[in-house]
Amino acid sequence: MNIQELATVAAANFETGHRDPQPDSGSDFRRFKRDDKGAHVLPWAEELSLAAHDDGDIWPDDHRYQMIEGALNAIAEFDGDDIDDGDTAHDFADSAVSVYTNARFLWLASHSNRAEYCEEARREGFVTEDSAMENRIGAGWYGEALEVFSQVLRFLETQAD
Repeated sequence: MNIQELATVAAANFETGHRDPQPDSGSDFRRFKRDDKGAHVLPWAEELSLAAHDDGDIWPDDHRYQMIEGALNAIAEFDGDDIDDGDTAHDFADSAVSVYTNARFLWLASHSNRAEYCEEARREGFVTEDSAMENRIGAGWYGEALEVFSQVLRFLETQAD
C-alpha cells in the first residue's frame, strides 16, 4: 500500500470512546478501534500512536489523538504531486488550531510539555514577546500540529517501504 492508502486505513480505524458510562456526557474522546479484548483492530496502530506521541514524551493525550486522526485524513485526501512540499502540513496545522481562546488554554493546560511548544514558537519568531497570550498559545499549538503531521507522515513512509 502507498502512503495515502495506509493513511486511509488508519483514519478509518478511529472510534469515539467514552470515559463516563453516559454517552455524550462531555467525556468522549477519539482512539484507535479496539476489539472486545482491548487489542487494537489495526495491528500497527500502537506503533503509529507511539511514533506520533513523540515516542512516549506525550502519552496518552486526547489532543494528540485528534491531531493524529486529522493528519491521517489530510494525508489520505492529498491530491498533489509532493506531500513533502509543506503546504499540506501547514494547511493541516492551521486547521488543527482552535480560534477560541478557551480551547487554546485547555490545550495548553492539558500537558506540561505544551508550554515548550509556545516557547519554541517565540524563539523561532512566530510570535513576539509582546504577543497576546492566546496568540502565543495558538502558535505553540500550530507547532505541535506540524510535528504530529511530520511524525505521522514519516511513520507511514516507513510502513509503505
